[in-house]
Formats: sequence, structure tokens, C-alpha cells
Amino acid sequence: MSIENYEVTRKMLILTPIFLFISILLGGNGHGYFFPIFVLFPTATFTCIWMMKLTVINLILAVFQFPAYGIIIDKTSNKKRTIISLFIIHVMLTILILKFADENWK
Repeated sequence: MSIENYEVTRKMLILTPIFLFISILLGGNGHGYFFPIFVLFPTATFTCIWMMKLTVINLILAVFQFPAYGIIIDKTSNKKRTIISLFIIHVMLTILILKFADENWK
């Protein structure tokens, strides 16, 4: 398969470092505003809150989250249904994070 078949994945690869930079900048080295991190990277944040510590696994999940979304969308035949499903899962994880994050994470 050629790279032209992965249009959404290419866009996600471009957006991921931008989202990471903005989130890290706003996070302020642990003393800032975490809401963008919670919203943009719920898979990484959920594991961080669940395990009660920040590890390399969280960074790996954050780096690969949006490209994985892109690959899933590009590989499916029903793109609209896939986008809606990914969006629902993303929002549900974000809601869980906002509900279970203690004061250290807010």
C-alpha cells in the first residue's frame, strides 16, 4: 500500500506533535493547566490516573494515539461510523478522567 492511501494518518502524524507541544506547554511542568492533556490524550491520561504515576508508557500512548486513530479510520470501509465510534470512546474516556482525577491532577 502506498502512503497516499493513508490520508487521515498523515494528518494525524502532523497534528500529534502540535497537540503534544501545546499540552506540555499548558501543563507547565506539573504546575499548570491539565485540561488540554485530559481532553486531547485520554488514553495516556487514563492510564496515568489509574496507575497513580507518570511513566514512559503514558508518553508512548500519547505519541501513538492520534496516528492509531488515523490508521483505524484509513483501514475501515465505513469511515463515518468509525469516526463516530472513536469520538464516543474518546469522549467517554475524557469524562472518566475528569470524574476520577483527584486534586493533584486538577
